Amino acid sequence: MGWRDACTVVRRIAAADGSIGELLGRHYVLSWSARFFGTLERAARLEARAAREQWLWAGATGRFGPLTRGELPGPGLGPDLVLDGHRALPTAVDEADRLVLDAVRPGTHEPVVVVVDARHPRVGRDPSHDRLGQRLTGAGTVRFDGVPVDPADVLGPAGRDEDMTPPHAALAPHALGLMLTQVALGVAEGRWRRPGTSAVPHAPPGCRTTTPISCWPTGSWRSPCTPPRR
Repeated sequence: MGWRDACTVVRRIAAADGSIGELLGRHYVLSWSARFFGTLERAARLEARAAREQWLWAGATGRFGPLTRGELPGPGLGPDLVLDGHRALPTAVDEADRLVLDAVRPGTHEPVVVVVDARHPRVGRDPSHDRLGQRLTGAGTVRFDGVPVDPADVLGPAGRDEDMTPPHAALAPHALGLMLTQVALGVAEGRWRRPGTSAVPHAPPGCRTTTPISCWPTGSWRSPCTPPRR
């Protein structure tokens, strides 16, 4: 599914339920993480496996996350990168199959983006049920207690320095902003179309017309039952 279709789908779903729209929108953006932060070859392998196993993505990038200890391994040395700490996530804390996070590379303190198995026994979850209006997103906090990360799951630099950030990595926050805009627009459209809400201007009682109410750029509105001005 391309971005145009994904935006359309998320916007329509958000019109019915903003929580599910946000859950799906963030999932779609995070599923592109290997393209934003990694190589095309790594992205192809990761996306093929994700589609085959039907992963649900969750996570957050663009800010410092859990710290790491140990050095990034060289080829064939095994998973020596270990995650410790916690991170608040906006969606799918209990249901995600894979998490995309930025961590700190020890020694150089370089931020890198990693993929973590959300079902690892050393990954803990604390769901939050008080997110007003968006409870179905499954927000909460994820805890990491010595979670190993395979070197193949280190996608690449997180790109915190704007002078050093590759162009494709710089697209990641804008892609998320684009998708969350679709969620907001969908919620607004759903509110506008939903009958019985004060946000929608209705025709006066007794009006039998089926003509839609006209909305003008100035913010005023005119019912089709209102006689035209002379």
